[in-house]
Amino acid sequence: MRIFDRLCGIVERHLPDLRPVLDQAQLFSLDITPHRLLRKSLTTMELTQVRDHFALPFPVTAIEDRAGCTILMDTAPGQRGIDRQRVFLDCLALDDPDAHEHCQDDLTAQDVQMFRSAACSFPTGACCLAMGAIRQAHWESRQCLVECDLTWFAMASEIEMLAPRIAAKCLPMNASMALVQQSAKNAQTAMEELLLMREPSRLFVESRSEHPPVLAPDRVLRSDRRAVFHSKTLDEVARLFDLGPYDGRDPVGWVGNAQTSIQDRCWRVRWGL
Repeated sequence: MRIFDRLCGIVERHLPDLRPVLDQAQLFSLDITPHRLLRKSLTTMELTQVRDHFALPFPVTAIEDRAGCTILMDTAPGQRGIDRQRVFLDCLALDDPDAHEHCQDDLTAQDVQMFRSAACSFPTGACCLAMGAIRQAHWESRQCLVECDLTWFAMASEIEMLAPRIAAKCLPMNASMALVQQSAKNAQTAMEELLLMREPSRLFVESRSEHPPVLAPDRVLRSDRRAVFHSKTLDEVARLFDLGPYDGRDPVGWVGNAQTSIQDRCWRVRWGL
């Protein structure tokens, strides 16, 4: 099950006040291990562009990868710039025995065993949730650094609330600091993943649900009943739309020559990025 869908179930059952956030969220799915794909350096020109013009594709944007799901929210209409304050809701699976695969590559055998043992101690579907605000984000030494304030923390599965929502200020200092660091890291990764939109070798392609979106009033739309934007290589886009081999042209122009229905599903083409 997608981590986004787990989050939907948890919100429905335990945290209904977050329902508006999930109702508005537009989901971007990346089938990647972030630290192995994301670029950790930008050119001077790219740094300037990111500093001044970084923007969420939607006011409420959910970014899901193999490690977790982070929802980023603008705090004002039309926000631009990496240093603008944004709110985040982070959801991390706790029961994944392969969680070590999503971390740095230099883990020891002892580290891997620790991850697996920890995962086995949680019930199926268990997640860690954290909500807070990105106070400041900037690029330093060619990487994105995020400072954030944590508002609350909780642990839950769709079936049960494992640790009720608790204000960050009520947590022990060492636990609070560890959660703030983890939340900042996840928010940082989500922002870096959005920069893949400008990578010349990739496009985000919208998959549209074949199921009717109407559900009971107390239900949140899962990923199979809403549009999802998937990160695709250009070769994958060519196969998906039967465009023939990618010919090396600018990808926006390449897809731009295709039929309108294809153009409309490719995010960078639709918005001229």
